[in-house]
Amino acid sequence: MVFGIREAAFARPDSGDLVAKLVRTVTDAVADVLGAHLRDTITVELVATPAGRTAIGGVIVDS
Repeated sequence: MVFGIREAAFARPDSGDLVAKLVRTVTDAVADVLGAHLRDTITVELVATPAGRTAIGGVIVDS
């Protein structure tokens, strides 16, 4: 699973806990749907997106 996440999330003081919780929660959800026997094969990648590189409804989001 590949998820885009704003780069600023990695600069937060709690970024280590945030990343760990996201990875754990996504892995749990995928394993619940596809089967626990696949847990060891589930890869979660959090891709940092710099500010100004995301758009919603055609409008750049700067923050």
